[in-house]
Formats: sequence, structure tokens, C-alpha cells
Amino acid sequence: AINGIWLLHVTDDTANGDAGALLNWSLNIELAQDPPGNLNHDSHVNATDIDMLFANIGSSDPTYDLDSDGDADMQDVDHLVLNIMGKRYGDADLDQNVDISDFGAMVRNYDPLGQNAFYSWAQGNFNGDNRIDLADFNRMAMNFSPLGYDPTNVITLAKMLAMAPQPQTGQTVMATSPTGAEEGLPPTVSEPGTARLADTRSVHVGRPLDGVDNSTGEYLVVDHYFRSSRRRFERLRTNFGSR
Repeated sequence: AINGIWLLHVTDDTANGDAGALLNWSLNIELAQDPPGNLNHDSHVNATDIDMLFANIGSSDPTYDLDSDGDADMQDVDHLVLNIMGKRYGDADLDQNVDISDFGAMVRNYDPLGQNAFYSWAQGNFNGDNRIDLADFNRMAMNFSPLGYDPTNVITLAKMLAMAPQPQTGQTVMATSPTGAEEGLPPTVSEPGTARLADTRSVHVGRPLDGVDNSTGEYLVVDHYFRSSRRRFERLRTNFGSR
């Protein structure tokens, strides 16, 4: 263990009468870099880190500004839970599904008035307000997935983007969606060889598209370019019909 008392033992095991002196000694310890989101530096990203981030909402400490936008807010919690950890709200035990065990944890600690001093993520507090109430239940119900959900995170997306064909030199891919503008979402512009992290807000598609799995509408990690392209295709198909 790095923390603790270190002892140096020096032994002369040759009976030759020579004398010697220890001039100095040192330890060179190289620490492994903390994984992203490991706020308590225990080498694991888990529910404790979510609770720490909840407790520091509003802080100006850059440690808790995970999305680097200048403050610690609920968007940082979204980034930690959805992007870094690849989890979903409602997954109290973080076992990659939202099921009856998560519901049981919330029911056991149900306290809509917040009479206890602190409630953790593992107890069913999914919005950091120190109450376990209908707001937490609704978040769980929206993500209810007893058979498991797709653990999409930033690392997985980065690998997918690295394997995807890149635009040729001089090309710029732009996506400007009127629909996205109506929802107040900024367009995504990708320069050659670069990629931007996905927005963590939900995608709400007005009506299903042919040949598209409706469950994709529940994915909270979204790339604006593909999103706006799909919606623009829907608009073109609506306006021009079979043409």
C-alpha cells in the first residue's frame, strides 16, 4: 500500500570488517491515472461517485465539471451516468438492467418528504434531491428494462468512431436540421478527423419510421448529425412521397 509507514532495512552480510554509510534513499511511485468519473479516487467508478457529484452540484471545483462547461450541474450527472458509466437512471444497483430489485430498493426507502438526512443513488435517489418520491419512480419507469439495456458509453462510442471511415481531406460534414432548431438543439459540425461527444438528452421522434427499431428512441446518447439526417429524411419523404 502506498499510504502507510515505509521501513528501509540495510544489512551487511559479509564479515569483512568494511564500513559503509547510507547517504540517501527514496521511493519513486508512479500512480495509474484515475478512470474518468472516479471522483473519490478509489480506482472504481460506481454509485459513490454519483452521490459525490450530486453533493457538489453548484460547485465551481473543476473536479466535478465533467463536461467542462464551467460549472457542476445536472448535465455533469447525465454525462457521468449515461456517457462515462454507460448506465441508466433507475438502475440502483448498476447491474445493467432496471428491474424489480431496483424497484424494491426504492420502495424500501420511499420518503417523499425527505425526512432522513441523506439518500444515495443505491437507495433510489436518482435526482439528488435527498427525497425518494414519484420523480425517482418516473425515472425508473421510463428506463424499465428487466432484460437489460445497451451499455453504451463514451469509450464504446470512441472505438466505433475510430473504426468508422473518415471524411476525405478538405471535406466538412455539416448537419443543419430545422427540426433540431425548433427544439433548441445546436447543430453538430464535424471537421475531418474529429468527433464531438453526443448530447445526453433524450430523442423524441414524433412517429416511427419504416425499418427503424423504435427502441432507438430510448437511447439517451445521441449524435446530432445522424439524428438530424434521419429526421430530415422523414420530412423529405413526407413532402415528396414516393419520389
